[in-house]
Amino acid sequence: GFMRTAYISNGLAYNATDKSAGVLRPNVPANSTPIGNDSFLAPDGTLWVGNVQLPGVSNVTSAVSEVDGSGFMRTAYISNGLAYNATDKSAGVLRPNVPANSTPIGNDSFLAPDGTLWVGNVQLPGVSNVTSAVSELDGSGLM
Repeated sequence: GFMRTAYISNGLAYNATDKSAGVLRPNVPANSTPIGNDSFLAPDGTLWVGNVQLPGVSNVTSAVSEVDGSGFMRTAYISNGLAYNATDKSAGVLRPNVPANSTPIGNDSFLAPDGTLWVGNVQLPGVSNVTSAVSELDGSGLM
């Protein structure tokens, strides 16, 4: 596959490949934050995939996005302190077991303030005192 890079230049959102400077995303609010391939967290707390705002999503404070093996965008995010995992078509699902104010670290993955790791609604067993982490889908679609 190609490397995809979401970036902000002069306040405007772009998505590039490893072969070109990419395309402008004029609908994305100015000074948004890139969170993954063609995905942005706007200053107003909305999420954008490409030029389209993710419906029903607001008050987002942190997010991370990646493409799954089927080509769909997956975005883990925190809204009003609660953890969610979205697709590029919907606001996704609440993960009520994930501790409040966790940090998204990859698709449906979160680092909790207490140093535990969560995938979906399930705490990874035997893992504690984590201070930083990143999660990524492998080619098979597994975390």
